[in-house]
Amino acid sequence: YIRYFSERPRMVMPNVDNGYSKSRLADLGLPIGERPKEMLFDLAADPQEFENVAVSPEYAGVKADLERRLSGWMQATGDPVLEGDVPLPPGGTTTPPGDYNPEGGPR
Repeated sequence: YIRYFSERPRMVMPNVDNGYSKSRLADLGLPIGERPKEMLFDLAADPQEFENVAVSPEYAGVKADLERRLSGWMQATGDPVLEGDVPLPPGGTTTPPGDYNPEGGPR
């Protein structure tokens, strides 16, 4: 179970520079589509994590249990993301929401 807390409209490949490899992966459709708020994968049936089953009715019970457990753990540990966006450390950079690379803009 994966839950995103920040508002980012699409997936980016943050650890891949803007060279040929990133462009080639993007040309193949990886992973530039819209980013779902939640993702859930059946690792026994789909070890490569191709099918997001977070909205599938047959996984609703599993998803609800994992949501509850994540929320409880976050509350118990005082996770700062519960208060909103966590600021970057001094000198830190990130890819702006909606952009493809840290410099901003499309690929």
